[in-house]
Order: sequence, then structure tokens, then C-alpha cells
Amino acid sequence: MKRPIAVYPTQAEIKALLHYDPESGVFTWRVALPTRRVGAPAGCEKTNGYRAIKIDGRILLEHRLAWIYMTGALPPHQIDHINGDRHDNRWANLRAANSSQNMQNQRGAKGASRHKPSGTWQSSIKINGKTIWLGKFPTFEEARAAYLAAKAIHHPYAVLS
Repeated sequence: MKRPIAVYPTQAEIKALLHYDPESGVFTWRVALPTRRVGAPAGCEKTNGYRAIKIDGRILLEHRLAWIYMTGALPPHQIDHINGDRHDNRWANLRAANSSQNMQNQRGAKGASRHKPSGTWQSSIKINGKTIWLGKFPTFEEARAAYLAAKAIHHPYAVLS
């Protein structure tokens, strides 16, 4: 009998089917089928940038499988790719995170925006769901620097981008 879609396999079930290399973040098959051989890389990239492996007809995200493989437990909330690269499933690049922590790795020029009435740049940062005002600055670079300095203090495990 198959499990509901939302349920991931156990650590023992994953280890029986797959080998995970925590240094490279790559999964390989331990079991041969007509369409795959033992030792062949498992999984593929999904359109959203994450890697996934199909097991028992279910498409399962590799970073969640890695978490179960290494800890034996389901992830508590979300799994964050520390460097922001969704392909990088090395164990050292994965951490349990809540939604707020996970959002800190979003790419782009966060934290600095144009203040149209004055023509200056303004900067702010979100901490635990609250927006903290960092001030107005004459240049984008200064506003961005203020944001990055605050981010280094309040979100030390996030990618500084």
C-alpha cells in the first residue's frame, strides 16, 4: 500500500534505494531497474530550480530526502539552501529554517529603494516580520551598504546579496 503523497519515505527506505554523498550533495541509485543502473545519478531538475527524485510514483525534493537521509527525521519546517543555490544539496549547505529565515536568501537588490519625493535612497530590513527603518541616503550604494550591514548582524546565516 502506498503512503499519502505528503509523506516522505523513512530513512531506512531511502537508504535502501539511494546513496547520498553529503560532500557533493549527489544522490545515486542503489537498486537497478530496466531504466536505471546501480550507481547512476538519481533525480532531475524541476522547472522551479529544485532537484527531485521519483520514488514509488511520487516526485520528492532532494533537499528534503537529504535531510531525512542524514538525520532520520522529517524536516521541522523548511529546508534552506544557505548559499541560495537550489541545486546545491551538499549537507553543509542545508539547514532547517522557518519561512522568515528561508526568505533571507532571496536574490536581488533587497533593502534599498528610491524615495521619489526627495530623490534620495531609503533602506529597511525585516526582522521577525517587523520592518526596521535604516534611514535615507544620498546614493543607492550607501543605502545598500546600510542594509547589508544590518543583514550581517540580524541574519548572519543568510547569503549577503
